[in-house]
Amino acid sequence: MKKWVLPLVASLGFISGCASQPNRSGPDVWHVDFQYAFDHERVIVSSDGVQAFAGSVTTNDSTGLAKSIAIRNRGDFLHLRIEVPATGVTLEKTLDPQQGLFLAIKKQFDGELSLEQQAAHFSY
Repeated sequence: MKKWVLPLVASLGFISGCASQPNRSGPDVWHVDFQYAFDHERVIVSSDGVQAFAGSVTTNDSTGLAKSIAIRNRGDFLHLRIEVPATGVTLEKTLDPQQGLFLAIKKQFDGELSLEQQAAHFSY
């Protein structure tokens, strides 16, 4: 075998490995929990401009949890947009994974949405 064949094969393997690895340093998945006061409401969630979820959300009164979804990360930060079309309410935030990968979305008494971010799963 020629001397140049092994280094060439090794280089090609390295290059193909680099091409298949994600080109980001952020987390793989964000965990989003809808909590409190949702009552059969259609919710649309977008992550970095791409729709990640659309569906009806209803809170279980005994646990306080309405729905849990996972959102694949597309970069170092998450630009999250949550809409409740029936009421016209929108929550839009850019989130840093250093603050935690677990998000709680709560519907307030006035109908607005709030967001809580933490490093561990929420308890129910």
